Amino acid sequence: MLSQCYDCASVISGTKCGVQALIQKKLNRTIPYVHCYNHQLHLVIVKTVSEVTEIGHFFDQNRLIHKVFNTFKINSLYEGNNTVRLLEQCWSSHLKICEIIYNNYDNMINCLKKVHGKSFDGNEVAQCAGLSLTMKKKTFRFALCLMLKYLRYIKPADKILQSRETGLTLAIPIIHNVINSLKQSRNEEAFIAILKDCEHLLHETETESPKRKRKTTIKLNEYILSESFGTYTNYVNDDINISLLSTFYEVIDIIKSEIKTCFEKNDKLIKAVSNIYELNYDDFKIFNDLKINIPSKEEIICVKNYLKENNISNKNILLELYQQRKAFKATFEMIAAVEVLDVAQQFVNRHFPA
Repeated sequence: MLSQCYDCASVISGTKCGVQALIQKKLNRTIPYVHCYNHQLHLVIVKTVSEVTEIGHFFDQNRLIHKVFNTFKINSLYEGNNTVRLLEQCWSSHLKICEIIYNNYDNMINCLKKVHGKSFDGNEVAQCAGLSLTMKKKTFRFALCLMLKYLRYIKPADKILQSRETGLTLAIPIIHNVINSLKQSRNEEAFIAILKDCEHLLHETETESPKRKRKTTIKLNEYILSESFGTYTNYVNDDINISLLSTFYEVIDIIKSEIKTCFEKNDKLIKAVSNIYELNYDDFKIFNDLKINIPSKEEIICVKNYLKENNISNKNILLELYQQRKAFKATFEMIAAVEVLDVAQQFVNRHFPA
């Protein structure tokens, strides 16, 4: 037994009486516990929804959209794709409903306009009118485009973490890629692009009427202003956009921070695993705690020289060592053992896909 992978329920993850701790005590050796990476991705989304009020409200409104468009009378008027129910235990449903609303936005607005007359009672008419008004608001459209963009950044990680072949060596680069993508998109240009996207969702005739522009007080007419006053930016002229900008940065920072926090556990082990093909002997000492035999320093030097002389790439190292396992037996067995360290609850993922 080389590693353990579960979710973070206390009965499992507890350091004293959790299943992972009891197994290590029973076998009298270190067997690292890895909190399921796919489950941690879900917790990142949960944290974002719970901490950013505007995003929490947005997904509450998505639940209402699903409820309304799944009623028989309204669904019969609707010409777009069916909505999906938000699942608390499965973050990918958040992405699915964002994609459905974004791709069927016009159909939904047109459908809600048709809810009137004798076929509907007053409650249904009022509910649909209110929902239509909510969906046209800039705050709703911005939250839709924002979450669609950043949930798509996380999607590749979700897909690879559900693969049965995925281990720590494959998962770590993907997680780092997600973090780097988030960092690169944290700028004003990305905000403006999302703002334009949300504005294009509504037809010109339906766009919200702009707020009254602020005027400089006449008391300042006799003075030369060297600086602007109040809260402004070079591309925002109203309070709504300033609030949206704040939401934009808050969402990115929380997602980025939570991903780093979730995946920085087992630092030494992760560093050793991610650098396994660098064949740095000092990094391998942690494997002794896992009862994985490590090769001698001299064998490592021989392996590095052999790989360099034969121009073997990192992708082919394990296969090459397998073919030369009689010569480099200890190095091959160590890398093969590390390759099977798991990062996701494969039973759960296979039978209950996220």
